[in-house]
Amino acid sequence: MITSDQSYQNFPAKSFDFCILFSNHTIVMANFSTKLASTVSAAAIVASAMGASLVSAASEFLPYAEALAAKKVINSQNAESGYRLNDQITRAELAKVAANLGGYTAVKCTGNVYTDVTASLGDLCDAIETLAAAKVISTASNTFRPTANVTRAEMTKMILGALAVAPSSTSAGYSDVNSSLGDLEGFINAAAEKNIVNKATYFRPNATGSRGEVFKIAARAAGLDVNNNNNPTDPAKPGATTGNISVTSVGSATAQYVPRNASSVKVGTIKVTATGGDVALQSLVITRSGLGASTDVESSNGIRAAIDGKIVSSNGYYNSSSQQGNIYFTPSITIKNGESKNIDILVSLNNDAEVNSQHQFSITSVNTQTITPVTLGLINTTAYKTGVVRASLSNKASEVKPGSKDQRLISVRIQPSDRDITLDGFAVTRDNTAAAPVTRPTNDLTKSFNNVTVLQNGKAVGKATVTADKIFVSGLNTPVKVGSTATFDLRADVLLDGVNNGVSLKIEDSSDVSAKETSTNQITRVEPTTTVQTIKFANVTNSFVSNNTAKLTVAPGTDDVKFFDAKLTSSVPVIVKKIKVSADLLNPANGVTRAQFANNFAGANALRVRVNGLEVGQIDNTKLTAGDDYEFTTSFVVDENSPANITVEGNVITDAKLGTLRFKTTLVQVEDMSRNNAILQTTSRTGNDISISNGSVNTYSTSVSNPINTIAANTVVDMGSVGIQSRDQDIKVKKLAFKAVNTTLTGLNNIVDTTNEDNVSVYMDGSEISGTAVVNGNDITFTPDNEIYISKSTRKDFTLKLRTKNFDAAAYGKTLQYELDKDNTDVFAQNVDSGVRSNRVSTLSNVKLSSKAHTVGILSPRITAVKRIEGTNIAEVTVENADADKNIKTKELKLSITARGKDANFNGAIVALKDGINSDEVPAAAGGKVNGADFVFDTSRIGNELTEGAEQKFFVTLTGVTPDDTVVVTVKEITYEYNKTDRKEISGNAADNVSHIETRSVIAK
Repeated sequence: MITSDQSYQNFPAKSFDFCILFSNHTIVMANFSTKLASTVSAAAIVASAMGASLVSAASEFLPYAEALAAKKVINSQNAESGYRLNDQITRAELAKVAANLGGYTAVKCTGNVYTDVTASLGDLCDAIETLAAAKVISTASNTFRPTANVTRAEMTKMILGALAVAPSSTSAGYSDVNSSLGDLEGFINAAAEKNIVNKATYFRPNATGSRGEVFKIAARAAGLDVNNNNNPTDPAKPGATTGNISVTSVGSATAQYVPRNASSVKVGTIKVTATGGDVALQSLVITRSGLGASTDVESSNGIRAAIDGKIVSSNGYYNSSSQQGNIYFTPSITIKNGESKNIDILVSLNNDAEVNSQHQFSITSVNTQTITPVTLGLINTTAYKTGVVRASLSNKASEVKPGSKDQRLISVRIQPSDRDITLDGFAVTRDNTAAAPVTRPTNDLTKSFNNVTVLQNGKAVGKATVTADKIFVSGLNTPVKVGSTATFDLRADVLLDGVNNGVSLKIEDSSDVSAKETSTNQITRVEPTTTVQTIKFANVTNSFVSNNTAKLTVAPGTDDVKFFDAKLTSSVPVIVKKIKVSADLLNPANGVTRAQFANNFAGANALRVRVNGLEVGQIDNTKLTAGDDYEFTTSFVVDENSPANITVEGNVITDAKLGTLRFKTTLVQVEDMSRNNAILQTTSRTGNDISISNGSVNTYSTSVSNPINTIAANTVVDMGSVGIQSRDQDIKVKKLAFKAVNTTLTGLNNIVDTTNEDNVSVYMDGSEISGTAVVNGNDITFTPDNEIYISKSTRKDFTLKLRTKNFDAAAYGKTLQYELDKDNTDVFAQNVDSGVRSNRVSTLSNVKLSSKAHTVGILSPRITAVKRIEGTNIAEVTVENADADKNIKTKELKLSITARGKDANFNGAIVALKDGINSDEVPAAAGGKVNGADFVFDTSRIGNELTEGAEQKFFVTLTGVTPDDTVVVTVKEITYEYNKTDRKEISGNAADNVSHIETRSVIAK
């Protein structure tokens, strides 16, 4: 059974409300023992713009007027119209109500208190001077303005002042009540604090009050008993019930003053409750009554329903003849047994509705069942007309990709026509229109879009919410000036819709836009452009990529080889129902037939197809031979966060026939989660070539040319490095062999104590490897204690180092250089038996560890160079003997000289070298040039024999140089000699001496 409640609703004041809401009074006053000579005469009150004919029998103010009349505060009337409740009230009339309400002893009019208050006002002058004498009103001003209308703030102060209610400093929370109102603020706070008025967002202190409003606040403040069936303190009363739905009102109904073209005025809220099981709310009938024109209400969607600020009715039609509005809910609103839904009823008026019309609304039918009316609110139209806002859709996306994030959908344009506005929000509505290429538009936006965002000028604004029918945007608070356009771009994650291939969108009607005039805070009227825009859904975005992009070489005997390895992802969940695997390439090695190669995978060695590690089938080797496709029935879900790894796996037998194999996998059947066919962007993937061979590696000479390629005694000498990199599989190094090349040394034991294996070391990437070195002549074989593993595509550098001893004289001047001995170095694939040398990787190269041969000699001399421009001197080069066993003598220096001068180009400049002590000078050999070829100087004539720690300075001279010139001198090479016999001194016999050349790069600084 359907129930109803005729009590008025109590809902927060909207921005367009002109009424003030009152709650239960808490102030108890004494009996009215003293009255003015007469009560307020209805005939004496000056008529205002609103006539008595506009007051309906449903007026909420009548009970309060009657309560005041019962106490002789105002005169009693035979009919409601006599109270003229909607008329405005003057200051003089309010003074008389306040004086009677407060029970003050009347003062006879003197005409001396205010210049504009005289006996001509009759008993109104008595009332005004009575309040002045009681200090309820101030006499600081010499005028009272008795015929002026009363504001809400003035009304509140005078009534509360007459009842001796003190002002309060505790803010009531009204946005428009602050200290700028002076002492009026305190009385408004007190009225809210004592529940004389309801708390809301706005109080509108400067709005003009009506007679009915004055009567209501006066009766509430005085604590009068009000015979009001709509008293908000009454509990909700059940109305008639039908079936298993009950309907009650929420709160107290109110009267609102609204612009003549008001939109989406909330006239009340109802609670719909399921009382005997789950129910489906399909329709409501709202009936209008009142003395205004019935045609004022919009016929199409003039009456609508909303929940939590969002339109939930699919369409609505108002018939001005029957004065009934039908609201439909498609789909219906399901309410679970025992649960309730609070539904707001919104009313929109025509653009040219009549002024001073009154419209009362009530719920009279639910789901086509008539109920006892549930009374809603009352609206009164004023002469004010709000501005118009035009709304349209533009710049739609040609298509969006399902499964892709942050796709641009469409733009919404908002244009105020005649007043600046503040835009609160808007909505875009789904439409069923089909227009090529969208032949099946979506019927549920929640299945197509998620994470909708709103951008203005590239910046995120507001909050978007998606329902089946609409995309709501709220919280914008965006100012828009007349003549300008605010454009908002909608973006969203687009979901997979296996049934529909697009979406149709529109701005449905004026309720799809919420905006207020900036100057008045009135809700604007909206004129939408309702043209439908269609957006196509592209195919599902997915990824089907190989997990390894490099070709792979595997050795015979390798287990768990992935011949195909790819990852499938989808931007939306899909189900893969069938896949097809085919051998895209089957290329046996020379001398091997297709059948022989395919037999590598026969019987127990058959290749297995797996999805996320679970086997879905095996590939028959006969199909490999024939090149046939092989289909597998599957059922696995793929989405963005749950990829599927599809592999073809198997073992390579020890005696496998060599060749290359490549697989291709195709997605044959894919469905969405509703079992509709889904079309993916990428449906096949060809894997990489898998070669069955003994593997291959790259070898590199990694040493930079050593400028001091000398093997000195009692030092650790770096002989160079070799790099080993696996090309297509993981490898392991079992043994390294280094062969001596370009050597004149008779045996390594001439310079190294080879009886101690610690004197020969191998390092990997800078760290010494534990192992055993065996020397044979000059050749070295190094076996690490543990096989060294190198991952595929990873490079490791191996460095050979020797710890030298004191040399025999015969070793001086001998040369030594090493290269990797590929024939005796053992490198294997990681997963093969390294005990069988025939399994070795066969692609090693004999690369040299260093670019130059090392020479057995002495510690290299130290060379320093200093830039010095003094006269013609441009640099000072110092050579110091660092060896303790041999004297040295500089025989030759090679220098590079570059120079830039302000007044010289140095093309013909002369360069020479002078001894630093005797200033003996030697010219450069022919061919040297400043800013060109190097200069070579024969220093044997001026060079001194240097003992350990001794040094010699050489001065480089350049003609035409000045201190302002820029000169760079670099020592490129030095040639020095020492005695190779047991003697320390340089011999006069050239055959006893070694002449050694070393490359240097010492820049004079």
